Amino acid sequence: MGPVPASNRRRAVPWAVLALWIAVIALAGPFAGKLGDVPRDNVVD
Repeated sequence: MGPVPASNRRRAVPWAVLALWIAVIALAGPFAGKLGDVPRDNVVD
């Protein structure tokens, strides 16, 4: 396999960034759900 043409690389970069963000959101989702389980401190609030 030879080098990838610049036009194909330029087209692939936004998709790679989008895939990275989707992976970050998918991995952070369970942790965000746990934030709702944190008890509130009525003395401070």
